[in-house]
Amino acid sequence: MPTVVHWFRLDLRLHDNLALRNAINEAENRKHILRPVYFLNPDNIHNIGSNRLRFLIQSLQDLDANLRKLNTRLYIIKGTAINCLPKLFQKWQVKFLTVQVDIDPGLVEQDEAIEKIAEENDIFIVKRVQHTVYDVHSVLKKNNGSVPLTYQKFLSLVQDMQVKETIDINKQISECCRAEDYNSEEYDVPTLEEIGVDVSTLSECKYPGGETEALKRLNVYMSRKQWVCKFEKPNSSPNSIEPSTTVLSPYISHGCLSSKLFYHKLKEVESGMLHTQPPVSLLGQLMWREFYYTAGAGTENFDRMVGNKICTQIPWGENTEHLKAWAEGRTGYPFVDAIMR
Repeated sequence: MPTVVHWFRLDLRLHDNLALRNAINEAENRKHILRPVYFLNPDNIHNIGSNRLRFLIQSLQDLDANLRKLNTRLYIIKGTAINCLPKLFQKWQVKFLTVQVDIDPGLVEQDEAIEKIAEENDIFIVKRVQHTVYDVHSVLKKNNGSVPLTYQKFLSLVQDMQVKETIDINKQISECCRAEDYNSEEYDVPTLEEIGVDVSTLSECKYPGGETEALKRLNVYMSRKQWVCKFEKPNSSPNSIEPSTTVLSPYISHGCLSSKLFYHKLKEVESGMLHTQPPVSLLGQLMWREFYYTAGAGTENFDRMVGNKICTQIPWGENTEHLKAWAEGRTGYPFVDAIMR
């Protein structure tokens, strides 16, 4: 039977996942197989810190468990999307692919290549903006294609932009949409031990990964209305034993928590109450994230100096003798030399 694929990336959740809902609806309407996939590249996995890797594996395990409640599952594909997707297109007779929009230059280039392959195979692709509150390209368009260079300019651009309500997916998927390989261990989420992590070296896990924990933490903090309304980033305590912030950042960055849902919850708490304002408020912290995503999307070579039009071009010198002297503690500055020794 033909297959509908939802490609999970930074949207490891069921709530506010329009691309996933599109995939489910397409599979249901056409009586196709539904296969939600995630690509785990063994070659890059050891470049990730062990704690972050634990968070990712926990998030994937939680996502798989939540998908199984809907009568489907998560298919872990070992390898890169650019290498594996074309093969899966043929193997699974893929007719429909859904995925979130991403702005990372490497992923944009990869997506263009995959879209070309999909077009050649008559595969329809649906892409949804769901990693940010706003569509960054719409913000840039509103600014005549230019990057807003200040935080206040960004806020002025988005102040009248509507943020759509979030959605939840809790519908049981028909039996006909389950594949014969539903119970195949080949596609299971690997354990940390299976990918070579020595779990005995890991510290206590205070913040488990996954959508379930993300929503739990969100609800706990949003119930503290006075705390939310009085939050000021400069007055948080980075040295406190317990964190003085929400610690929701890793959940949002991995997509376990929708930034739009966070936005709506904050607006709901602030409604009718005195509260701090951006940039120091909790909502202001979320808007900083949006600001930098917009700047990154609209600036070529945003992650480097050379070729970055909004970055001061500093003529750094290259003097191997000076570098060697610095490395050996022979700069002529006693304090610097003492540090290097």
